[in-house]
This record gives sequence, C-alpha cells and structure tokens, in this order.
Amino acid sequence: MTMIGRVAFVWIWALWAGACHQADPDQPAVDRDPALAAFDEDLRRAPLCQLEDAMAALEGRDDLRAIDQRRALDLAWRNRGPAELSLEIGPELAADQHDRERGLREAWLLEHGAYSWDNLDPEAQLEPRPPGLSLTWLVLAHDLPLARNQHPFETPWVRDYFERKSWYTPRTGSLYLSYIDKVQLERLEAELEGLDAATLQAWRDSLPRPGMSDAEAQLEDRLAERLLAGGSVTGDPR
Repeated sequence: MTMIGRVAFVWIWALWAGACHQADPDQPAVDRDPALAAFDEDLRRAPLCQLEDAMAALEGRDDLRAIDQRRALDLAWRNRGPAELSLEIGPELAADQHDRERGLREAWLLEHGAYSWDNLDPEAQLEPRPPGLSLTWLVLAHDLPLARNQHPFETPWVRDYFERKSWYTPRTGSLYLSYIDKVQLERLEAELEGLDAATLQAWRDSLPRPGMSDAEAQLEDRLAERLLAGGSVTGDPR
C-alpha cells in the first residue's frame, strides 16, 4: 500500500470509529446531576441568604455538578422581580437570619431595582423625572425598554417620540428583553397600576399645571381618563 493509501485508510478508519462511539444525544453528560430541574425550581423561591450559603459551599470545586449548581445559583440570584424580594421576611427563615436576609435584599434592590438609565444607550435617555406626577413620563419610561428592542408602537404620540431617536428602527418579531429591561417594565407598570382613582381624578382637576402647554395638558388628561376607565396606556405587548 502506498503512503497516500495508508493515510487515506487511517483517516477513513478514524471517521468510522468516531461515528460508532458517538455519545447518545439523549444520554446525560457524565456526572451531571439528574435532579437539576427540581433543584432550579426550588432555587427560584429560596431566600438570598440560602443562595449565598450554597454558593460558598461550592467554593473551590470545579467538577461538572458544581459547575451546574453554581450556574443555577447565579441565575436564581439574578432572575427575580423586585416584588419577589419584599423586605418583609416570611416564616421561611429563623429569626436570627432576618437581619442578614433583609440586608441582602436591600443590596439586591439597590443594585437591580433602581431605574437603570445608565445601562441604556445615551440617545435613549428620557428627560430627568419631573417632580410630582407625570403620566407622560411614566408611559415613556415604561415603553423605553420596548423601544430599545425595536418594538413597533401603535399609539401615535409614543411612536412619534421614539421615531425621533436615531437608534429606533421598529420591526416585528420576538422580543429579547434583558434583565434590566424586565425590571424596568415591572417597576413602571406597578407604579402606573398603583395610581388610585382619587389621585387620577385630582390630577385631572389640576390641569393644566404651570408650565404645561395645552397639548401636554390634553395628553395628561387623556392618559388619566384611560387609566380611570381601566384601560392600558403602555405599549407592553404582554
């Protein structure tokens, strides 16, 4: 057999052997924890101090199971909404853990729950939040993460506002919202839904406010009227 023939034979044999010994795609990887699905589900509701203890217990380990669990802990820590981290500690923790848990939750909310304008494209920034109530500002602040993801808006005044931004190119399709985007949507949606009828009616009665143009006052009035009627004022597609 010539040299070229021997090389070709070895190459073909290697391909055949690899195909015969290819891992079954339905088989779990070696040393992977078969209970990871349940593990992840439990972590979604676990107190932060328990997550911190579990992460500390994995320190120094680099086996596959530890890598999986470390990743699950990290996701469980980050992927929550502010409403899930009330500073009121329930009966799931012993009394001597309350102060530690409350401190962790306060730090989490400070890091993740603030209005995160600094994480946005500079051109996407809204004007600073005005003192007092501004339904216009609340709606635009809520819809800003959607606009950054190129969500098309049907409401003319919202669409007109974002179309003035050079980065906004609306398109249809799936939304891929970041965690910061989701937190912002949750916070602004909760703030809009928390406006009671008395507050909204008093706001309408006070219009126009000093410094408002007629168009601005009319927009505020329309938004308040829509909220009083139980309607939605945002472009959230959920």
